[in-house]
Amino acid sequence: MLKKTLGTGFLAAALSLPGVAQAESAFHGNVHALFGYKQLNDGDFDDLQDQAVWGAMFDFRVGDWPVNIALDALVSASAEDENDVETGVATLELSLGVRKYFDFSSVAIHPFVGGGVSRIGAGIDIEDENGPDEDDSDGAFGGYLTAGAVYTIREHVNLGAIYRYSHAEVELLDEDYNVGGHNLMLMAGYRW
Repeated sequence: MLKKTLGTGFLAAALSLPGVAQAESAFHGNVHALFGYKQLNDGDFDDLQDQAVWGAMFDFRVGDWPVNIALDALVSASAEDENDVETGVATLELSLGVRKYFDFSSVAIHPFVGGGVSRIGAGIDIEDENGPDEDDSDGAFGGYLTAGAVYTIREHVNLGAIYRYSHAEVELLDEDYNVGGHNLMLMAGYRW
């Protein structure tokens, strides 16, 4: 019975391969690694508002869809050590939205814009050598907007830059903060 079920499954998979190949030709997308700079929206973080940011962007469309579905993940962090007190702030942003690429047949540069919803989590950690340590974390939903451009090399390799703005309000150590911000990042990835 098991052999017959497995055999039928393999036969069905083999017969469907031509249809999968045709469907893949209508499936387009991009995947990118990101690295750059984030400035938190809220000036209350003082020296901690300038952060390193890294992450990944993935988007896809089927056939002639006018926009790509976008899934992004970004992590940013900064730390300072002053007067025996070490303070660190980090954010994690997960986003779902749309991205519109403008493809011109005569050039390999593809500008894009996008936007959507984000879930931004933030955490703060304060370690005081002379007193009690404090830490807190929170998360909230917010929104984001992006604009950028990629240069495609040999049909599939992308290099580019992106600007991203996000906004979300969280509460850390009984204070309200906007932990979105302005991001300026370089990107490298694959286009299919």
